[in-house]
Amino acid sequence: MSKAYITDSFRSISRSFSRFISIIAIVALGSGLFCGLNAVGPDMRDNAEEYYHTHNLMDLRLQSYIGLYEEDLEQIRQMDGVEAVQGVKFVDGYMQVPTEDGSTYEGIVDIDGSEMTIRVMGVDVDKAIDFYDGLDNPDYINRLELVEGRFPESPNECVVTCSDLTTPEQFFIGNTIKVVGDNEEITYYLNNNVFTIVGIVKTPYWVSYERGVTTAGSGKLGDFVYVNNKAFTDKINYYSEAYVTLEGADEFGVYSDEYDDFVEEKRLEILEASEPIAALRRAKLSIGLERKLADAKIKIESAEKTVGERLKDGKAQLDKLYKLEKEGETLLAEAQKTMDEEYKKAQALLQSGNAEYIAAVNEYNEKITKVSDTKIDLANKRNEYNNKKVTADAAKDKLDEAKTELTLAETEITVMTKLITSTKSTLDKLSQNQNVSQDDLHLDQIADRLEETNPDLADILRNASNLTAQG
Repeated sequence: MSKAYITDSFRSISRSFSRFISIIAIVALGSGLFCGLNAVGPDMRDNAEEYYHTHNLMDLRLQSYIGLYEEDLEQIRQMDGVEAVQGVKFVDGYMQVPTEDGSTYEGIVDIDGSEMTIRVMGVDVDKAIDFYDGLDNPDYINRLELVEGRFPESPNECVVTCSDLTTPEQFFIGNTIKVVGDNEEITYYLNNNVFTIVGIVKTPYWVSYERGVTTAGSGKLGDFVYVNNKAFTDKINYYSEAYVTLEGADEFGVYSDEYDDFVEEKRLEILEASEPIAALRRAKLSIGLERKLADAKIKIESAEKTVGERLKDGKAQLDKLYKLEKEGETLLAEAQKTMDEEYKKAQALLQSGNAEYIAAVNEYNEKITKVSDTKIDLANKRNEYNNKKVTADAAKDKLDEAKTELTLAETEITVMTKLITSTKSTLDKLSQNQNVSQDDLHLDQIADRLEETNPDLADILRNASNLTAQG
């Protein structure tokens, strides 16, 4: 490279320095983006792999439309390459939340505008608590991570997920939710359909936005709710699906072709080995189904007989209605004529009854008037009697006072008569014999008796007594 070329290069850079800096920045940005993209992919896979291993994510999910029983799962556990098998019970339905006044429940709308459906899944609470306490149990698959609250202890409690995209705002601790079946009675599966939220969890069951499909509602599953296995009724003695982990699957990276090939090979082996198990289960169920079909056939025959009798009765009623339709006008005219005659009779009776009623009312009013007048006269007589009684009582009191005064006067006259007689006798003695002693005359005693009634006479007698004493 010649010196002139170098000088010309520096001269070009100095003349367009801003463009030179822009080119360097673009190259640096592209290089950094390329390096970042190459680093992000492996980092994301490593984080996902660590998350899946920590929460023991399933390698396979088994489903059966005739249900999976514990003996079925035990046979799968005995297969080569199977590390652990966990059965899960669930039921799908609509989710409802309390209204504002709390008087009832109402459904909520999902993000796509349809009524939200949820899947109520059973969980082994003891295993979940052991994992929360740090115990790594390989038989516990798709482990729940408790974020807030606690795990459900009673059959009417539940925990909910905490996805920012799919979780409804009504999912908070302390709130209650109600699960309603889609054209089926949900209490056939669950002991109760109202649950109190006691905790919030994260689940590795679905790591994408979509939550899966369902036979309820619109077919799109909205979210998950986890309950204690005791919340399911005794009739649900089977599992709806099962999770399987495979031996040696951890040796392959997640999302790698080697892992997909390994899992696919094991899936085909389990599928082939499961066919005899499914056939045996179908045979066992068919025995019970034949008996149920026989019972159902008897019920159908009985129902057909009942329906036939009802159809016969219905035909008779239809014939009667048909006859009524043909002869309806004649029957209607006769009925109208009879009704008119009965109406005239009733009207005549009504008019006669009205006249009797009016006469009785008039008679009643006259008697009421007489009774009222009699009451008024009686009240006036009573007042007159009371006034005269008061006057008579006053006159009686005066008469009694006069009688008392008369008695006193008669008594006083009697006493005075006696005194006069005694005085006259005394005076006679004085006139006959002036030497009579005072003790014989008793003038002082007589004066004392006259003191109150006739004090003047009493003084005369005392003076006479004194004269007598003096001789």
